[in-house]
Amino acid sequence: MCKIRPCIVVSPDEMNGYLQTVAIVPLTSTIQPWPFRVTVNVLNQKSSATCDRIRAIDKSRLKAFIGELAQAEKRRLFQVLQTILSE
Repeated sequence: MCKIRPCIVVSPDEMNGYLQTVAIVPLTSTIQPWPFRVTVNVLNQKSSATCDRIRAIDKSRLKAFIGELAQAEKRRLFQVLQTILSE
């Protein structure tokens, strides 16, 4: 059985309504100062959004909504994703 891991859903709601999959960025508690990792605060704990590991998963694998990122964190996350996906 797989360990349950937190993630950030990054695909738009409009897309999520049509597909059985969502695009996610996994979170890790290991903080690295790499340009493709974004430090975020989730459940009052620092985590690293691993933008280098973006993937699509089946919606059935999502367990529970645990919160939203602050606006500054969202902006930084999407800036990093845009850089990664546009190069």
